[in-house]
Amino acid sequence: LRCGAACSGAWGYARRNLKQLHDTGAWRELALQVARIGHDSNLGYFYLGRAAEGLGLTEAAKSYYLVASGALRCDAFINNCDGFQLQQLINTRLESMERAASIAREQARRREAEEARNKVQRVPPTPPVRVD
Repeated sequence: LRCGAACSGAWGYARRNLKQLHDTGAWRELALQVARIGHDSNLGYFYLGRAAEGLGLTEAAKSYYLVASGALRCDAFINNCDGFQLQQLINTRLESMERAASIAREQARRREAEEARNKVQRVPPTPPVRVD
């Protein structure tokens, strides 16, 4: 998102629609609309992060949330955050994603351990050696 004041009118015009796309989980359309307008703000990056997260693109979502934390604030002069407590919400999303990743890593570790135990149990016994 590279457009500042020049895109603020288009952004302001689209805000209600963008919030509705967010609230209804229309992630692909939300991302497309935000990118099309290109307005550089933390709310725009938050929307991109939320859309990426909703589409299962967790690494992209994390990146957008981190950029949102340092971008031009939607409440810098006039509050145009559309009811979002943005920094708190970004922190919550990042924490939630980290918890989910941690749970997934633990489940994968347990599956691997179970598979290793099963392999050990499946090893056929060594046939007895005949001594004549």
